[in-house]
Amino acid sequence: MTEMTPLNTIRARQRAWAERNGRALDKDGYCTCADDNIFERLSDAARKDFDRADGGELGRQGKRGKIRAVHSSSALACNVFDYWRQRDLEPLSRAFGVSRPFRELALEQKLSTGVGSKANLDVLLTADDGSLFAIESKFAESYSKSKLKTFLKPKYFHNKRGLWAAAGLPGCQVVVEQLPAKAGRLQFRLKVGLRLKPPEAAPAEEPAQGSVGAVTLNPSSSWSHF
Repeated sequence: MTEMTPLNTIRARQRAWAERNGRALDKDGYCTCADDNIFERLSDAARKDFDRADGGELGRQGKRGKIRAVHSSSALACNVFDYWRQRDLEPLSRAFGVSRPFRELALEQKLSTGVGSKANLDVLLTADDGSLFAIESKFAESYSKSKLKTFLKPKYFHNKRGLWAAAGLPGCQVVVEQLPAKAGRLQFRLKVGLRLKPPEAAPAEEPAQGSVGAVTLNPSSSWSHF
């Protein structure tokens, strides 16, 4: 009998949703196509956003798209936020406590991390004054076991740069400096390396101030061991 860990519970409930809605899944929990994993199907704008990104969400070179997984954090973000693309974004501004109203929403936007690479942000909201509000979506990642998510690569600390402190997050800087220097297992399951990648900056050609939010699954209080 499969142990009902939080991760297995998430996957079982997602599989049950797919079965109730007539969505065929493979043994790994992937839908036949991306549209089957999106409540209102992928909009043209969302499909373009994912196609321009480099996260492989729609699949490439014969590989299935990651967004087809019923436990996909990108699908979670798309299901929650793509609905708002052609609607008044003011309710989102109020919900996130942002003083300036949002005027534009996009998915899977590539922004610089400040170390020569770019990160794909799940959701990017632009306010009417040009400031940015970025959202990182996490679904089942925090409940899975992976030695690759317990540390940050040396490039983030080149020449002892304090990327987090410079972004106004001194507490995060303290945490990342205490992480292991290589893959290993932490004593807790929250993937610190996953959550504390350097704060994404606006593209150099469009300097703007910004904020970062998170969309994550909150486990039931019955999962007391978490």
